Amino acid sequence: MKLNIFSVLPEEIARLRDKLESVEMSVIASGSQDGWEYQLYYSPGESGRQVPWVKHLEKYFESTVIPESKSPFAVFLFTKADKCFAISYGKSHFYIRPLCDYDFGIDLAKRIAREDDIRQTSSQRFTGRQRKSIRSFSEETQLSVESGESVDYIRAGILNEHITRFGKMGQFGSSAQLTVEIGPDEIGTLLNDIEHVLTESEKFKLPRTTRLTEADEIEKFEEKLLDALEGKSSGTEFAENSYDLYGVDFVFAGIGSYTIKHKSKTQPVQELALENLQDFIRRNSIHRDQIFSIRIVHERDGNPAYTNELKRDLEFVADDDDRVALNNGRWVRFNQDYLDFLDSFVANIEVEPTEEDFSEVKGREDEFTKMCANKWGYELADKDFEIFRTRSSTSVEAWDLKRDSTVYAVKFGSAQKLSYVCDQAMNIVNLLGNRANRDTIPDFDRYCLWLGYESKLGLTSIEQSRSIILKQKIEAWARAAKNLGITPVIKLSRKDPRPKSRVKNTESSDDS
Repeated sequence: MKLNIFSVLPEEIARLRDKLESVEMSVIASGSQDGWEYQLYYSPGESGRQVPWVKHLEKYFESTVIPESKSPFAVFLFTKADKCFAISYGKSHFYIRPLCDYDFGIDLAKRIAREDDIRQTSSQRFTGRQRKSIRSFSEETQLSVESGESVDYIRAGILNEHITRFGKMGQFGSSAQLTVEIGPDEIGTLLNDIEHVLTESEKFKLPRTTRLTEADEIEKFEEKLLDALEGKSSGTEFAENSYDLYGVDFVFAGIGSYTIKHKSKTQPVQELALENLQDFIRRNSIHRDQIFSIRIVHERDGNPAYTNELKRDLEFVADDDDRVALNNGRWVRFNQDYLDFLDSFVANIEVEPTEEDFSEVKGREDEFTKMCANKWGYELADKDFEIFRTRSSTSVEAWDLKRDSTVYAVKFGSAQKLSYVCDQAMNIVNLLGNRANRDTIPDFDRYCLWLGYESKLGLTSIEQSRSIILKQKIEAWARAAKNLGITPVIKLSRKDPRPKSRVKNTESSDDS
């Protein structure tokens, strides 16, 4: 018997019941099993819903019955005190996923799965060109996770001591899919076994994000997200549409369309772009406190349409020390395993010794690069757009300095400002990988980010930075450079933080 099991958060149980009833699911059976109360919710599916692609070809169906789709679905709901598990059938995972315990499936995997028998993984990155990836492996492959990756799903063999209870193979995401030799009247016993094994110690580490639960903390980040949506800051975009992961169900993007919806107002769009959303907000005068009420309808050919809350389709990483991101509609913090993997990678990037004269930097970057050229034998390339000419009309600044076989991209400022030079360097690496240069460029085999890091105390390694965004960007750039056979290098100088301006109140005579 194959079971796709979600753990529902205690505070969301009543909301889940309301949701199931709102989509016209009704209880067709109820009872008790091994200490659990259960209800089986069922819906026969939408009757007579036209397949989306047919509307474009309707005139050719004059003598043929227009095809329709009907998709029944169900939820087996088990509750005991404040505990709740939901087993999904059909498309019901769409309704359970927003209310489930995001960590449940992976937490279970870390206790019953074999680290040396990984068959498939799904992971995402928060910087770089490849944001999501699914990788498949032959049997008995050791778990291997790159720095910068957050693992959302694994398919793996089950440890020998747990095969009798949980089967030979499992799939683990926010839900757990197990194939077990039991009947439906033994599900309660299985859930008790799951509860027990979750009290045991983890068998391996996994870079991942963990869910934020404090209301005040969530409110702070939602205000930052709203600022970005209103154009007051940057850092948000629609998530990549290659696929969505609902529990352990992959929903792949295909030929389809979207509708942005708020109450009775709708706007069909062919692609999810932040500009379309911002235009919809402006044209319909949607107030700030109503923005999160926007819904996105996904219409996919040959598959049931589904609707996401706006936050479910957005991607956002908070600045600097927060270590927080919006992931699948939930605010999450990168776990210690993720940070350890990331720090280990950036700590191993080669660091070029900084000349004593440059241990501290002042003034503007263009003045600094000219001094490097005049006194230290560097070749000046700042603002030289002829070095790397592409086939497009867009100007590209390749780098700022060059010496021997090393090129240098120079940037001074806070961690947030230093992210700009990482984006610029990544763009050059991507252009090189795509052979986009029109003319031959100067030979080099080392690419150095020379960072004038604004801090009270100097850094000896970029690992010491508290900015997770900066480290994510450096990791993505360094990995891309290595893939082209270019050695990534970091060079660090300290820049004094700018003193904060003090505004004197000239209207008051109180000097205290």
